[in-house]
Amino acid sequence: MNGQLVGLTGMALVSLDENGLILDWNRCAEILFGTSGEEAVGSPFSLLFKVTGEAGPWFDGTRPPPEGAIAFTTPVLRQRPLKLRNIAWWIYPIPSPRKMRLLAFAVACADLKTVPLSLSVGDQLVVRPHGTADRRGLRVPSSAPCVVPVDPRYRTRLESNLSEALRILPPGRRDQAAAQILALGSPGVSLVVSARLPFDARDGAVPEATTFHVTAAPRQLAFLSQVSTRIGSRLDPLTTAAELAEAVVPRLADFCEVHLLDDICSGPGPGPGRDRRPGDPWVVRRVARAGPVAGPAERPAEGAVEVPVGSLLAHTMNTGELVHLPRAVGEPAYGDPLLACLPDLGPLTLVPLVARGAVMGNLLLAHAASRPPMAAHDFTVTEEVVRIAATAIADAGLLQRESHIAEALQASLLPRRVPDLAGIRVSHRYLPGSSGARAGGDWYDVISLPRGRVALTVGDVMGHDWRSAATMGQLRTAIQAFAVLDLGPEDMLRRLDALAQRLCDGSMATCLYAVYDPSERHCRIANAGHLPPVLVSPDGRSRLLPVPPGVPIGVGGHAFGVMDLPVEDDWRMVLYTDGLVERPGHDIETRLEELRAHLSGPPPLTLDDLCDNAVPALLGGWRHDDDVALLAAEFQGPDRLS
Repeated sequence: MNGQLVGLTGMALVSLDENGLILDWNRCAEILFGTSGEEAVGSPFSLLFKVTGEAGPWFDGTRPPPEGAIAFTTPVLRQRPLKLRNIAWWIYPIPSPRKMRLLAFAVACADLKTVPLSLSVGDQLVVRPHGTADRRGLRVPSSAPCVVPVDPRYRTRLESNLSEALRILPPGRRDQAAAQILALGSPGVSLVVSARLPFDARDGAVPEATTFHVTAAPRQLAFLSQVSTRIGSRLDPLTTAAELAEAVVPRLADFCEVHLLDDICSGPGPGPGRDRRPGDPWVVRRVARAGPVAGPAERPAEGAVEVPVGSLLAHTMNTGELVHLPRAVGEPAYGDPLLACLPDLGPLTLVPLVARGAVMGNLLLAHAASRPPMAAHDFTVTEEVVRIAATAIADAGLLQRESHIAEALQASLLPRRVPDLAGIRVSHRYLPGSSGARAGGDWYDVISLPRGRVALTVGDVMGHDWRSAATMGQLRTAIQAFAVLDLGPEDMLRRLDALAQRLCDGSMATCLYAVYDPSERHCRIANAGHLPPVLVSPDGRSRLLPVPPGVPIGVGGHAFGVMDLPVEDDWRMVLYTDGLVERPGHDIETRLEELRAHLSGPPPLTLDDLCDNAVPALLGGWRHDDDVALLAAEFQGPDRLS
């Protein structure tokens, strides 16, 4: 969309003579470039600032001004003190002047995205001027300066402003020069606006506003649609970085390198850049690169690298702005150790990875000299691809931090060791979910009861986050407290169910609770929706115990059935959670039979051997998103110690 910029934002005004000396420098120029008019006027522009690319000679007087009005974007480096800004320029030649030969208007590129335009579709107002309407669903991913025909409504105002800007010319020449300049066009802005349909129409009539010309970009949209399905396929920052590298080469560049903050690569922490103080250097890792000299999405085996303060990369990360250098990284002013590894192909584009206001890293793009120059829509597509990748990286980091907290909470709530009790031997294993999966709510416990009896319990809170871990801790603590009341298994589950309905805010859990009496050689088992235990006899026969299944804890209103089981010495009972046997695409009955069959045959020498063999055999090396708890008990009788 192209629109006139007059009256919508303050513009710096700079005029130069044939030698590149600054003749005029308005208040907006002082603010934009950080240099006072007193210091600027009379000084060579090239002494104070460095303009990269083909536009540089226009500012130092070594190249004649363009024949017509032109608009472009280029980084401008202030020499003292060092500071880089992306600047949008509109340059006009002054026809046949005695002294002034170039007039330039300038605006910071970042400000173009916040121009308070009125946007409308047909007769429906979408956004009012000055941001008075909600911009939900609208985003301006890219903007660029352009030259547009002068709107007749603004001609008088423009002529007056230009006459003032040309005040160093003789009075008779000002109006003539202003008219000649306006014949070349007016400063304008080209915006790329992404909108979520349908539009939310606003009350009130559509005011007079800039007319925008909307054109479709089917190839770019198709590319972005394809990229959005390829980037972020796994919640892993390094994988996402490799997917980003593969997506941009060769479509947007001939070589690329992806840097991520070191604290993202180092695992869960407080968040990207949270420990960094203002003024501290950024610390990044080179995590992916792609291009003819690198291979497909290669991961460089390098450690953390400190980004020098005041460097080009530091600037992009501090400001969140894309920087495009029309020429290769060879100019001394832009020398940067981190860029030394890039092939000397031609133009260079640096794009910060930013999501939700936080910097994730940066993307470096090198372009071959034979590649056509980057157009405005290429920058738009590049920024959109980077936004997709940065959001995926931020989501992965958030999930990792949440998983880390949940796993730490869960680990603190599980027993560090089980007690050694008379009449029974016990071994246990716990495995958290695979990397990228959230923590679960599995638990296990062995509890000493009055009169020499022993309680065995396993359970699983439904869900995979810190809430599940917290609920698990509440239920396990409740079981420990209720155990001193010497309750039967069915009464234990009934009380646990009532407590869960009051305290656990709708959470549900499965639970198996067994009480073993060594003196009676008897086990009583109650079940709340849990998978059945496996009983293994000394001769190697095994069977799934038909304990009445019951309903999960937290449902309420149902009684819990029980099973009475006479046992003999050296019999083994294996309790487990669903993470051990459930597998996508596999029938649960088949998986339970596989577990039973694995536990059959000559028993291992020890319970530890049983646990060590069962877990890898059932998981089989596949990615288990759910956590796993396993509790194996061997009944010994009243006179045999564990």
